[in-house]
Parts: sequence; C-alpha cells; structure tokens
Amino acid sequence: MKPAQHEPSGSLVGSLADILASAQSAFDKGDHARTEEILRQVLEAHPQIAAAWKLRGINALRIGLEDDAETFLEQSLRLDPEDAGTLFHLGNAYLKDSAFTQAVDLYQRSIAIRADIPETHNNLSAALRLAGRPSDAEAAAQQALRLERNYGEAENNLGLALCDLGRYPEAIHCFERAIQIDRENVEALNNLGVALDASGEVDKAKETFVQALALQPKNIDAKLNLGNLYRKTGQLTDAAQQYSEALELNPGDLRAYANLGLTLINKNQPEGAIALYEKALALAPETPDIRMSLGIAQLMLGYFDDGWRNYEARWQATSFTAKRRSFAGTPWTGQPLAGKSILVYAEQGFGDTIQFARYLPLIAQQAGEVVFECQKALKSLCSSLDGVTKLLARGEALPETDFQIPLMSLPLRMAEFAGHMPTATQYLRAAGDATEGFRQRLQTEKPSVGLVWSGNPDRQDDWIRSCPPTAMRLLLDQRDYEFVSLQFGATPSELSPDIVDFGALCRDFTDTAAAVDALDLIITVDTATAHLAGALGKNVWVMLGHHADWRYLMNRTDSPWYPTMRLYRQEKFGHWDSVVEACARDLRSGLGMTDRA
Repeated sequence: MKPAQHEPSGSLVGSLADILASAQSAFDKGDHARTEEILRQVLEAHPQIAAAWKLRGINALRIGLEDDAETFLEQSLRLDPEDAGTLFHLGNAYLKDSAFTQAVDLYQRSIAIRADIPETHNNLSAALRLAGRPSDAEAAAQQALRLERNYGEAENNLGLALCDLGRYPEAIHCFERAIQIDRENVEALNNLGVALDASGEVDKAKETFVQALALQPKNIDAKLNLGNLYRKTGQLTDAAQQYSEALELNPGDLRAYANLGLTLINKNQPEGAIALYEKALALAPETPDIRMSLGIAQLMLGYFDDGWRNYEARWQATSFTAKRRSFAGTPWTGQPLAGKSILVYAEQGFGDTIQFARYLPLIAQQAGEVVFECQKALKSLCSSLDGVTKLLARGEALPETDFQIPLMSLPLRMAEFAGHMPTATQYLRAAGDATEGFRQRLQTEKPSVGLVWSGNPDRQDDWIRSCPPTAMRLLLDQRDYEFVSLQFGATPSELSPDIVDFGALCRDFTDTAAAVDALDLIITVDTATAHLAGALGKNVWVMLGHHADWRYLMNRTDSPWYPTMRLYRQEKFGHWDSVVEACARDLRSGLGMTDRA
C-alpha cells in the first residue's frame, strides 16, 4: 500500500482507500494529530464515509475529547446504524462521560448485532454497575468470561459488581484471579484491598495497597485507599501523609481534600480542616459533601451561624442520598407560622432526634399546629414533648401541612427567633410509675450510678467510641455507690457478676428513660443514652474518644447543650484508662451527687 501524498498546498492526493489506510496507520502509531488532520480533509470532501467518521471518533476518544468523539461516532452511526463497532465505541464515549444509561443502551445494541465480542460484554458490565444495576453487571461480566476465560478486566469488573452486592469473599476471588492473569494489574490490586478491608481483613488490605503502590508509586486511588485504611485504624499521621501526597500529584483531587480534611477533624484540628475545605470549595464551589464537612468543622469550633448554614448542604451530599424525602408542604425557611401547620421530621439517629427535639416547644410557640414524625422506637418517649400537636412514627400516614422541615435544620432556621441554643434543663419526661418500679429494684440506699460502655456495634466507628469493659472495672472499686448496667444487648457479667442489670429490662426508649430517671448519675460513652439523660435533666458524665463528635465542641468539660452534662475526653487515641480514672476520682470526691433524685 502506498501512503497518501501531499500537494504543496498540504491537501492529500492518492486513492481514497490509501488515504484512509494512512489515517489508520497514523492512529496505530499514536500520531493522533496526524490522524485527525487526514480524516478532517477526507470528510470535507467525502462526508458520507461512515468508516472515516468512526475512526475520527475513536481517535478523539483516545485523546480524551469525549464530546467530539460522541459527535463523530453519532454521525458514523447515522450513516451505518448496524455497525456493532461504532455502537461499542460510542458506548465507550458515553461511559467516559458518565452517561451510564446511554452507554448501557449502546452496548446492548452492539451485542444484539455481534454477541461474540467479550469486550462489549465487559464494558456493558462496567456501565451497568455504574448505573446502579450490580446484578445485571454480574451477569454481563460472567458472559465476557465465558467468551474469554483469561480476561483480567472482566474478572475485575465481576469483582466490583460482587462488592456492590456485598458478596466480598466472591469478589476477593475475582480480584485474585485478575492478578494471577496480570501480576501488575494495579487496578485489581487496589480493588482487592478495598474488598479485604470490607471483609475485616485489615492487615491484608494494607499489604495489598502497599503492593499496588510499589508497582505504581503515583497511583492516587491506591494512596487514597491506603490513607482511608490508616484513618480507620487510628493511624492519623500516616493517613494525612497519603492524602497530602495524593494532592501533590493532583492538586485538584476533591477526594483527597475531603479525606485530608476529615483526618484533620479526627486529629482535633478543625481550623486546618476549614482552611482545606475552603481551598477545595474555591476550586469546586458546588461540592456539597465538602461543604457539609466544612459545616461540621465550623460547628466543632462553635461557629454556629456559618456551621449550620454549610451543614444544610448535606441534602445534596452523596452520603445523604438515602435520607432524602419528598413532602407536599413548602420547605420552611423562616416564613411566618401564625395559624399555619408545619411538619418536622427526624432525619438521622436516635441521639440526634433526642438532642434536637428541644426545638419543638419553641416552634410550637410560633405555629398553629406542629406535626412531629420520629423513629418508631422514640414515639412513646416523645409523647412527653410540649407543643407537639400530632406525633407520628415513621411509616404512619402523614397529614398535609403548610410547611415542612427536617429536624436538624431547625437550629439554622430558628436562630433569629429563639437564640442559637435552647438549653432547657429538662424537655423530656419519664413515666413516674415506671421510674418508681426501677427504683424498687435497687438493692441499697447508696447513690446509684448507671453505666453504658458500648455503643451501636453496627456503626463503623463504634470501636472508637466504645470503652472495653475491663477498663470500666476501676469504677466498681468505688464502694460508696451502687452500680447499675444500662447496657443494651450485652452481658453485664463481663463487667462484674454483682452489677444490677437494668439494660435487660429496657425494651424501648420509654423503659430506658424510666431506668435513667431512677438513678442519681449516668456514666456513659457517646450513645443515645447520653442525650437521653441530658434531655431528662439527669447528671450525666460522658466519656469521649480522642476525637469527639462535633456536638461536644473542643476542649470543654461541660456541654452547652445539656446543663447537667460533664465531659471526659481521651488524652491519647484509644486510651480509656485516663478517662475512667478521672471519673473514678470525681466519684470519690462526690461530684455530681449534690442533686440526688
């Protein structure tokens, strides 16, 4: 074949077949500028050649010009609608452009014409998974592997689909197969590390990420995942280093900004996190996850005006997708409420609902009718709230109201009306007869102390917030007190065989409220029980991990939310002994016993 020649003017001469062959040759050599120039001239003279549009689109896609690729490939498809290759490459363009549904359609059309191409099934799997269809993605990847057994990329995509389905052992096998096929498959190594981490094999996950970085030291995904693993295991300095290195490699990587900011928050450095988040938002102002995190850092420092305003971005954040709901009422942003009805609905955990229920009596002073929707487990307890016209559990039919607002948006919307932080000593009440029933179960006349040492085991960070029972035993040496377990779902004998067990008698929050109300003091880790005790106006000491939740602010031993709450903070990550010793010392001094029930 003779290569295409140029006239002095630069235009191509030679047969059309030779010219197209020259374009293909330039493309194969990676000379994408030359490929584009040849095809542009061909198509100016012969705009009906589908193959030229097709190659021009593939060339544009290769150099990252997705929009141009889509334009060129769509033109090729108009000229030759049954070309499976064009459908495949156009699907690739849409996949790169994050148009996953369109990519799925194009791959399926390509398969309808040529079902024997493993790459099409493989890419269909990727598009299906990203479109939120992991089961279909699994089937597509399996078909690719039936067509080509040793297909590492398909094993990788099958593993990703299985991860989305929560089938981590199977996913691990797929990623290991992909690595057997190609020992330097860094993407599969990275995904294997994620699956191992999700399966609880933290040490193996760490080794896998390190192996990936040994092969590709500048792989940002592996750095971020290794950083996430370090942060999860409390190695915050190492985590920060990985995220910082990722930012050096790509100063615009928003994931690195988000994770480094979170690590700084975990290190009790919210000022540094704020500076980082503001830098990220200067690059990408419409990034709700980062704006929400900025709000949390500001709330940690007590910057409530800015903090609540930025925390509103949670409703656009990916982490809140499952919490979004739709209501008929107009969102309340401070409009006059006289004679109007408003729905307030709980949005997050039990502790959040208990903490922010304090705003309901205040909004009731403005509104004609307040409808409050809470979690089913809290409905009976919340019946003691003042000002609530109608109380409903989530799942019950809601009446139409003029306005609606999520519970944790009330601090922002009510700031100008009610001050920044309502601090009523008590705004929830326990049932008196039930309280008396628990009092009757106490075995001595000594001051009574309720203990909670573990939180919700389903929370990813529970191991950080929960205190080992062995560390709590120091408290039991204080012989002037009667100790009671309020721990739910645990055997109190792991703390002491002699401890009175109220936890086993608590079927719901109403029972727990009565049990708490029967005692003189509650000592608890950061759980809903801490908020419950504070809302009941009981003396409560909260033992906090080195990084405490934003609501406990910084460097304080008191809480602006609960006048009867005292805070005990870890001095060093994971070290509970000093916290328990401080509580024991204060028990010996009689602190907190002046207002015995």
